[in-house]
Amino acid sequence: MKFATYIPKFKNYLIQGLRNTEEYQVCITAVGVVTDLCRAFEGEFKHLMPEIMVIFVENLSNPECHRSVKPHILSAIGDMALVCGTEFQSQLNGVFLILQQAAQ
Repeated sequence: MKFATYIPKFKNYLIQGLRNTEEYQVCITAVGVVTDLCRAFEGEFKHLMPEIMVIFVENLSNPECHRSVKPHILSAIGDMALVCGTEFQSQLNGVFLILQQAAQ
């Protein structure tokens, strides 16, 4: 796919959108883009996973992040796990922490 050549430059805008918790609709849209990219590029997306997971954890633990963003993030984490397969194991500790916090 030709769009893959633009991912390094597009990533900066995606990260800005994910960090924009004040405009929660922008953040939700950015999370949706992560899900779409995950499914579209599978193997090529894996190198972005650690950085995106850090932002997801920050957003989920941020009490000022709008509550409507958090279910989208949890869904995107599941999509990332499906796409990344065994390579997602490095993220499991963070995911378990997130799920434990959500259960409380």
